[in-house]
Amino acid sequence: MTSANDSRPQLHRVIGEHLACSKKALTGKEVRFLRHEMDLSQAQLSDLLRVTDQTVARWEKAEVPITGPADLLVRVFYLGHIFKKVDVRALADKLRTDDAPVGAAETAEK
Repeated sequence: MTSANDSRPQLHRVIGEHLACSKKALTGKEVRFLRHEMDLSQAQLSDLLRVTDQTVARWEKAEVPITGPADLLVRVFYLGHIFKKVDVRALADKLRTDDAPVGAAETAEK
């Protein structure tokens, strides 16, 4: 017999997938839920989205609505995270430490 704690990760994944694939704009609580599921701080998510951590905080407190492009990217990062296509935490850490714009290294190598 499984305990409630054993099924929580599965339930959270189903909820996250539903939110990420939903047609309606994400609410602040939904942004926070997806961020937590990706194990990101507000600062890390803000680095990924190229906004301030205060912007993320305002979205999560429903002080301002999340913008369309940011909404889409939160969904894409979440889906990439659960399907193991993107290590969002490593990407956020790299963006925090690198001064170069995203993609600059790849462009320089070509």
